[in-house]
Amino acid sequence: MRPNSAADVMSCTECRESNEECGTFCYKVVKHLFQYLRISAEKNDQYEKLQEKLQQQEATKNSLESKANAHKEALSNCSEDKLKAEKETLKLQTKITELQKKLAEQKEALKKSDKLKDSLMSEKDKRIAQIEEQMNSMEHENKILKDELTKQKDRAEATSCLAFGNSNGIQTIRVPGAEAFKVPCDSKFAGEGWTVIQRRVDGSVNFNRTWEEYRNGFGDLRGEFWLGLEKLHLMTKFQPHELYIQLEDFKNGHRYAHYTNIAIRNESELYKLSCVGCAGLSDHNDMAFSTPDRDNDKSYRNCATYYACGWWFNDCVDFNPNGIYVKTKTDEVHDRSIKWVIYHKKPLKFVQMMIRPTKNCVPFGDDIQTIRVPGTDAFQVACDSRLAGEGWTVIQRRADRAVNFNQQWDGYKNGFGHLRGSFWLGLERLHLMTKLQPHELYIHMEDFRNRTRYARYSNFCIGNEAQSYELLALGEYTGNAGNALDTGNEYSAMNLKFSTPDRDHDKSRTSCALLYKSGWWFYKCYT
Repeated sequence: MRPNSAADVMSCTECRESNEECGTFCYKVVKHLFQYLRISAEKNDQYEKLQEKLQQQEATKNSLESKANAHKEALSNCSEDKLKAEKETLKLQTKITELQKKLAEQKEALKKSDKLKDSLMSEKDKRIAQIEEQMNSMEHENKILKDELTKQKDRAEATSCLAFGNSNGIQTIRVPGAEAFKVPCDSKFAGEGWTVIQRRVDGSVNFNRTWEEYRNGFGDLRGEFWLGLEKLHLMTKFQPHELYIQLEDFKNGHRYAHYTNIAIRNESELYKLSCVGCAGLSDHNDMAFSTPDRDNDKSYRNCATYYACGWWFNDCVDFNPNGIYVKTKTDEVHDRSIKWVIYHKKPLKFVQMMIRPTKNCVPFGDDIQTIRVPGTDAFQVACDSRLAGEGWTVIQRRADRAVNFNQQWDGYKNGFGHLRGSFWLGLERLHLMTKLQPHELYIHMEDFRNRTRYARYSNFCIGNEAQSYELLALGEYTGNAGNALDTGNEYSAMNLKFSTPDRDHDKSRTSCALLYKSGWWFYKCYT
């Protein structure tokens, strides 16, 4: 048998022992054999190791081949998946392109929709603006129609030329106690609303008339005429009137006289003249009317016969507008001619007498009175003659805290409060009053130490509601309170619109009316 491995071969020690046993013979015969066996065992061991390594390599090779095949199969599957993925990707890209196209179309449609919406909104805004403009126009037209209706009503019920505004023509008026009659109106000499009651201009009409003719009137309303004593009586009885007399001499010199309260009594009182404060007519005041056939003067002679006319003669005249018309350009004195002695003793070329209803407290003194102005119904006012003389119409008063002045536009427009206490008369009434006749403004103030101050303005006028009751004029200032209304700086009230808490017309960043809880002609805001 042979050794299975190198472990079965004897070691050198064992060999030496064998050598000793076997001696020299045995050693010589077996030594080479043992060496062969040892070498063979080493080779065999190397072979087995190589064989084992080969088997491992074969296994590795098989494993790698298996993995390679698996990888190849996987790669093959991956290629198919990749192809599928590429196809799917292509489909997705196509779908994305389609979606992008649809999105672009939708965006374009949305833009068109927005444009259409904007266009519709713009059209809507335009339509709204047109409707608002139409409404404003209709409101303006309605106001014009309302004003015209008021004017027509005033004119239909007119008791003087005030109802006809700036008319210079012939109008029809009505006063209680008489049928409607025609009168000439004048707005050239002294503002609107004057009714001409007498005119001398060329001598074309004879003024040497009877009582009855002076009673009923005569002449040409467009030329020379006398309106009639009965009409004058009824007009001045119905409401207080002022008198304006315009004069012109042959050298074209002009003069006028203005009296604030004139009245003519009835026929049973011989149409006596009552003229309060009429300095230039003082010689004729409270005199009965005389005509050549009715001598009612205080002279030893018949003044009406001597001067060939009718008039309120005393003894006999200082003023004779109905005398003989003397056509002369010389300086000669003509005793019976048209003249006003205190102004001009020589003949006058032109005389025109006019009356107009007073629109304020001039005839009344103190207390509550009723006045009438065109454009509105008669209304009550508080009159005052204590603070600055006679004839003042109180338009505002603050005396205590009983009345709240934090009012809206309509309140300040129509007025509020108590005429015997604190009140505001009303912007519309102030407009109508100052529109037809110049007015002064007097402001009286008192502090809690009982110290008083005043401010007075010569020409107070405010606009209409369409102008937001703008403060149009103040005139000249006098007083000791300071010119706070027309300061000439940013706090001036001149040319400002009226503001209330619900209608802000001031020039301030904030609402002054809302801040100060009142209405006024505010700027920034007031001093």
